[in-house]
Amino acid sequence: MRALNAQELLDAWEQGAPLAAGSRSLALLAAACPESAGEELALLPVGRRDGLLLSLRELLFGPRLPCVLKCPGCGAPADLDLQVPDLRVQAGDPAPHPLVVEARGYRLELRLPNSLDLAGLPSSDAGFARRWLLRQCLLRALQDGVEIDAEVPDEVMDEVDAQMERADGQACLEVTTTCPECGRACVSVVDMDELLWTEVTAWIHRTLRDVHALASAYHWTEADILAMSSWKRRLYLDMVPG
Repeated sequence: MRALNAQELLDAWEQGAPLAAGSRSLALLAAACPESAGEELALLPVGRRDGLLLSLRELLFGPRLPCVLKCPGCGAPADLDLQVPDLRVQAGDPAPHPLVVEARGYRLELRLPNSLDLAGLPSSDAGFARRWLLRQCLLRALQDGVEIDAEVPDEVMDEVDAQMERADGQACLEVTTTCPECGRACVSVVDMDELLWTEVTAWIHRTLRDVHALASAYHWTEADILAMSSWKRRLYLDMVPG
């Protein structure tokens, strides 16, 4: 993985903008990881992908990650000042492939969900989406030694969820803080695809406003302005009248 300059980040953002949530960050990763094919990145387990997104986020914007959670009780904002290392799940043994789940006479062989699965995940009904994802990831299912389709009891589904979470812990990242107003614990799931994409989009908007101001004042090209360091652009912007 390597850091991206301003032009490369803008180009990667343009490529990712038309894509669905869950896939947009792959355009950023593909630019930062030229040694990996795009399809290879798309097929990574979500936790492995999110670990790479954390590393890219640190390369682009540094280790400090401020964010705001909304209290589910009173609605008050709760500020968090995280560090990227705080969000890294301790790596254990590599996840087995296939992942084997045995419960209540069932034996399921599965792969871990990837970005393509998330991009196609139905959003209308949580229960339907859960079973849809199982069918996507299921390699083989047996009940009492007899091969069956993907329909299994909820208790078995719960065990699948638990074992997938243990096998790919970075994909199930939560942060907790205490509401300063009501004292309630605020828990939020960190969606690295959404988090990084939102930060990059905000950076793009700020940078293009700077490009517009400098191009209007000095008639420089976008490429020339983006090739400048951020501090140099800021010095010129400070000299633009009005």
